[in-house]
Amino acid sequence: MFAEAAKHSTEKTLHELWGRVFPHKTNEAISKGLGELNGSKEVSHAARLIDFSKDHQATPFEFVEACSRESPTATAAERTELNAYLLIMCSQWDLADR
Repeated sequence: MFAEAAKHSTEKTLHELWGRVFPHKTNEAISKGLGELNGSKEVSHAARLIDFSKDHQATPFEFVEACSRESPTATAAERTELNAYLLIMCSQWDLADR
């Protein structure tokens, strides 16, 4: 359901009320849905759907892997937003110096 919501978000067809659901179910959404996301556009929208929460067990590498799958390319703003989120995650996982 989470990956489908991210896709609808990229198409601007996701009802705004869904934005209230996923921040409260971040760990479940990411653990079940991250592997189904394709490309940086969907991953960017997924991060926004969880309100950029760090309340999950996924590593930054898993997000990067999802970004590398074939899909429509994210806009510059979506990439910037996603890169900032990944940088914060790297800091949390103590990966910034590696």
